[in-house]
Amino acid sequence: MNKLKNSFLIAICFSALGCANMHWDYYYPYCQINPNYIKKNQPDNFENCLTIIDTVLNKKTKEYFKNQDSAIAVIDICSNEHGIAELFINRFHLDYRRKLNIQSYNHTISFESTKPSILLDNFEAKGIDDPEAMVRVIFSCYYKKLNKLKYNWDTEIKKNKSYWISSKLGDGFISSQIKNIENKIFNEYHFNQLDLFDTVEILYNRPPRVIKNTPDWFYLTGIIESKIPEKEMINIKLIDIKSDVDTKYVNELNDTLRIGDTITDNSKGWLKRGIYYFNYKRNKEYRE
Repeated sequence: MNKLKNSFLIAICFSALGCANMHWDYYYPYCQINPNYIKKNQPDNFENCLTIIDTVLNKKTKEYFKNQDSAIAVIDICSNEHGIAELFINRFHLDYRRKLNIQSYNHTISFESTKPSILLDNFEAKGIDDPEAMVRVIFSCYYKKLNKLKYNWDTEIKKNKSYWISSKLGDGFISSQIKNIENKIFNEYHFNQLDLFDTVEILYNRPPRVIKNTPDWFYLTGIIESKIPEKEMINIKLIDIKSDVDTKYVNELNDTLRIGDTITDNSKGWLKRGIYYFNYKRNKEYRE
């Protein structure tokens, strides 16, 4: 029974990988060319990775990444929310060993025929065999290149190896330890950016509407009334609710948030008024 359960879970994981490989519409908002370009132009060295990434990503995405604070830039772009990192993991064939491991559990699983890339061999020769670690090294160097900073591949690899913990069965693609480390850095950063009485905004999703043509995404605007450091939470009094497609916001009986409410929420995602948002699902920008 356990063997059957494990095979089923592995098949689900592989199915997700297959979707990432085959359905490019999720990545198009970030790209200025078809990501299949990477299949035909595999990097043969570390530096060539950066050239290909620069060719594939569009100007808006590169500017957003470049202007991020160095403390969170790589964590942000490599997060599962965006999927950008997974795009390059797949197309650079950095997950070749991972796919082989998945196949070894159940011989009935098949996947798109690939070969180990030169890039993968180069990383493994340096002592890194986890695709998630590899892509973080790549984007660490790319961030510095965009900002015209000096970077060294061996230094970035050594830094990554000093803290990286690969995932185990049940963790998913990223280990729970690394998830905790990155979430802590990301949450602390956002919490420290916000001060009492700041006017802040966030993109908020409410349940789908029954009425046609009524949007489900809204920008909430509020004023920070208090901060709760031990939980990295903030109390916000709402002063405005605006549709992301500029249609009039209409309160409905089952809405739980209204202007004048005070809400307690995690600081992650809230930004000061005047700072651009990057909506990873639609690649939109919004500023009051």
